[in-house]
Amino acid sequence: MGGLIAFDFYTRFPENVLSLTICSATIGTDALPPEAVQEFLSVRQAPLLSGKEPYDIAEPVAEGLLGSNVSNGVRQELIESIKALRKDSYLKTLEAVAHHRIDLAPESITAPVHLVAAGEDKLITRDDMAYLAARIKHARFTVIEGAGHVSNIEKPDEFNDAILEFLYELAPDETAGGTGCRVTISGQGRHE
Repeated sequence: MGGLIAFDFYTRFPENVLSLTICSATIGTDALPPEAVQEFLSVRQAPLLSGKEPYDIAEPVAEGLLGSNVSNGVRQELIESIKALRKDSYLKTLEAVAHHRIDLAPESITAPVHLVAAGEDKLITRDDMAYLAARIKHARFTVIEGAGHVSNIEKPDEFNDAILEFLYELAPDETAGGTGCRVTISGQGRHE
């Protein structure tokens, strides 16, 4: 959902966007095969529309989002967050994601773009993201290997390092009369 919001904001206010970082998202579901969109919806909607609650579908939905080598702690964290969803809000969000249309040609994006894919994402695959990256001039493309759709939770150190590296490269250089923005990246995922 966040990627859709970012692209939608860019369409409306491109002059206010210095850069875009898009993680495991595409420009609307138009870029996805219709059967993938239908599967996304049916796996999540059908049980809820037949009387189940988010609590009941949390484990299978989480398994569909996670990579194969995730810790039990991360798995439980995601399952608990899905269990806590409000059913009506979740159904409305699913519909919004599945049917949201953005009038944006990737080739028209002029801001620096960093597309971050997850190597084991079954929802928005690395191929989906690579296709989008190929259409955006000067886009950077990063794959977080061993992670599923929630790579920021599954591989937080790798995710943060990739994001901050991109932002650091965009930061003004003090010697060039910039603002002196400084980002330090350590191997432990801590950032100062």
